[in-house]
Amino acid sequence: MLIVIYLLYVKLSETIHINRLLGGRHLFLLNKAEKSQDLSQTIQHFASDAKGPVNLATALCSLVNGQSVRSPAQAALINGMAAHYFDFDDTSFLGIVHGTAVIWPAALAMVQKSGGTGKDLLLAFVLGSEALYYLGDCLGNDHYRKGWWSSATLGIFGATIAASKAAHLNQEQTRNALRLASTHAFGVRSVFGAAAKPFLLGRTAQTGVECAQFGMANLSAPEHSFEGSSGFVETFNDGQFNSSLLTTLGKQYRLTDPGVAIKLYPVCSAAQAGTEAVMELIKTHHISAEDITKIEMRVTELVATQLRYSHANNVAEAQFCLPFTVASIVLRQRLGIEELNEAYLNSDPIQSMMNKVEMIADDSILSQIPDPDAAPESAHAFIHLKSGQILDLFNPIATGMPGKTIPNAELDRKFIRCVERTRGSDKSALIKSSLENLETLSNLRMIFTKN
Repeated sequence: MLIVIYLLYVKLSETIHINRLLGGRHLFLLNKAEKSQDLSQTIQHFASDAKGPVNLATALCSLVNGQSVRSPAQAALINGMAAHYFDFDDTSFLGIVHGTAVIWPAALAMVQKSGGTGKDLLLAFVLGSEALYYLGDCLGNDHYRKGWWSSATLGIFGATIAASKAAHLNQEQTRNALRLASTHAFGVRSVFGAAAKPFLLGRTAQTGVECAQFGMANLSAPEHSFEGSSGFVETFNDGQFNSSLLTTLGKQYRLTDPGVAIKLYPVCSAAQAGTEAVMELIKTHHISAEDITKIEMRVTELVATQLRYSHANNVAEAQFCLPFTVASIVLRQRLGIEELNEAYLNSDPIQSMMNKVEMIADDSILSQIPDPDAAPESAHAFIHLKSGQILDLFNPIATGMPGKTIPNAELDRKFIRCVERTRGSDKSALIKSSLENLETLSNLRMIFTKN
């Protein structure tokens, strides 16, 4: 019996109010894939309708590049891949998941398929998000530490619930969809630093849509697929599930309490605090690359687990390589999408500076703060200068994390910079306006179209 997730679905459906939502531009920061030619070509291949050119008048589901496809599952795959392509999306530390990139594509595709409104989309998105973050809270982070990539293994439930709500599934159909999701969860963290990572997130969004579609068609899985013997909880989390948190449903909205992290830099969230600390030291003390002999980065065990590359050999690895992010800050005093290219990564200055950066796992740095659980990705930077001076800065929480939010003006700039790369400034402004006023839109089928 999948009672825990189903009760979550029913309870949240009754209690969520649209006016509690985040603004639309905070939810889905999109950009066209450019860093890997192979993956870019793959995305373009899937973006092409199998039956020939798509007629925008009859196509059902929008892609973020302005094209459309007829299949909601295909749209969820492509948009999910695009949303996570630069690793510039949000993160929840309840389960350690990229929620929006997997939930929003599934919700959007099914709302468009169903002819729903902006309010329908927001409700489906928030319901899927709350379900995902609640599951992450109940399961804890050991699931992630074991090697499962929770954005996929847990993300499938968020995507399935969002798609089910968007498609107006009844109670029994929703149970069917969730049971299917319990038996279709997948994803391991070995994908970090490879094009397989955004592909896996897109596949998760796609699978969530498919679970909803087949659940609607009354295909189901065993009743105890989630919490029963050999079910999801036993297999993926050694049977550990804190169901007492069910009492918080409808009282604590995890989208805002504790909230999600939104990144300053297009790299893994684990690199944000350390990268920002080095930026502050460089700017405050007017340090140049020539002044530095060594940079020592002391980070938590969680950070070290995620940033698995001590030296990046390609752009995908660079996003999980603290020496690369730090080197870029030293050399350019910035780290944006423009720095995510092979020519820059392979240049002599960046290669030389990466060799000067050492990352050391050291949980003792958490003794500097009263609540270590509130700062799981802390970092302490030490810059050794040729003069013999050592400059250091401890950064427990990066800007953009819950409790240290990015100012709205900076968030707006991030959105426009991402979208205008492929859609132009005028279209970017229109898309931003549509997302900010999403609850007023009655027709979503043309939201990202070129015209």
